[in-house]
Amino acid sequence: MDCRRGSSSPDHDRVGSGFAYGPAQHVVTAWHVVAGCNQITVYWEKHGGATQQAEVVKVLNGADLTLLRAAGAPGQALTGVETPPQVNDQLEALGYYLAVPTMDNKPLRVTFGSTRLRDMLPKSVRVELEQSRAIDLNLDIVRLDGHLLPGLSGAPIFDGSGRVVAIGSGGLKNGAASVSWAVPA
Repeated sequence: MDCRRGSSSPDHDRVGSGFAYGPAQHVVTAWHVVAGCNQITVYWEKHGGATQQAEVVKVLNGADLTLLRAAGAPGQALTGVETPPQVNDQLEALGYYLAVPTMDNKPLRVTFGSTRLRDMLPKSVRVELEQSRAIDLNLDIVRLDGHLLPGLSGAPIFDGSGRVVAIGSGGLKNGAASVSWAVPA
């Protein structure tokens, strides 16, 4: 997923991950990946590197999620499960972290603690997020141990059976801190 905000400079682009979901034309990603973009491009690595333009169809306010439409998307749709992962479950995020040109997996583990986003954030981060209104701090999340690195926002997070149980959302210190969270599928 590539976002251009109208500048010709690549320094103003954002890159994130996403996945085909539901009807054949839809893609899920994190809202903060595409918010404010004038042009969204979806890249289908497993389909010959095809690219498509996409548009925002729906934003799930407060959950940092969005549904995109990419006409004729070649990707096979994934489905989520309603049962949240449990403490100590081993998970895998699949996406394009640190803007690498090919997909890679990142191991993660569900940690113990409150499942409310507000409860896991340092005060300075809470204040910054409250001011931006980008995400509801009372959102139920999947608390992760592992580095949810930049570029894994919007990535599908799989359990050991290959089911999507969460969607990558955020991490502290741009992924440098081993404290991250995802939105339950």
